[in-house]
Amino acid sequence: RRDGETIVLVGAARDTRFAVELMARAPWVNYNLVGRIPFSEVVQRIAGARRVVGVDSGLIHIASFYGVPCTALFVRRDM
Repeated sequence: RRDGETIVLVGAARDTRFAVELMARAPWVNYNLVGRIPFSEVVQRIAGARRVVGVDSGLIHIASFYGVPCTALFVRRDM
């Protein structure tokens, strides 16, 4: 994390377990909004982001659509 940079987790409710584990291991993450905000707000946050790092999913495709630099992560399916 860079100084002053806000890091927010977004995603579907089914990703809650993964997000909770990530928050426990990544103290630099500021907010966990996974499963807590509507999809339309997730899209707005992605569209306005400086960068998106996420699991290989539709959210990465949304970032790409808006021209937001993105990195796709691949995780085990049982997480």
